[in-house]
Amino acid sequence: STNVAPANLGAGRISLVTVTFTTATTLASDGKIKITFPAGFDVSGVNRAACSTMDGNFTPTVSGQAVTISRSIGTNQAAAAESCTLDSTIGDTIRNPGALGSTGTYSIQILNSTSEVVQEDSAVAADTITASLTSTNVQPASLVAGAAGNVTISFTTTDEVRDNGKVKVTFPSGFT
Repeated sequence: STNVAPANLGAGRISLVTVTFTTATTLASDGKIKITFPAGFDVSGVNRAACSTMDGNFTPTVSGQAVTISRSIGTNQAAAAESCTLDSTIGDTIRNPGALGSTGTYSIQILNSTSEVVQEDSAVAADTITASLTSTNVQPASLVAGAAGNVTISFTTTDEVRDNGKVKVTFPSGFT
């Protein structure tokens, strides 16, 4: 089973990403794990990787939409379920697409030391990028039927409101 899981699925959010996969054969001590992200992700900030299920040092490199984790110093890893996290020591790790909806599929490849593909899943399930509000409230100044007046709205965003962003409030029928 393979998965690429951003810790936060908010539009445009920066997030750690956990990659899980099961190897069918031994992963060499100098093998590589290549994760290709769909268009819209910004992976340029990745500079640290950790794989909790195997030993060794892990060095990520970025090329376009792909992050390749190179193993070193460890021992050969028998076929097993594995988990790696992509991170950054400089703040920005991976930025999600700004558009809401499906990310498109990811790809995970297991490579040998010469970058030949040993195993591949080119259709890792897509995620859904979302935006949401919490603690929402719409409070008319007066609750008397037919009264005119101001309305106060309040909410908490899970994502930033971009410059020139708009807030749209839809009132139920009967309000004018």
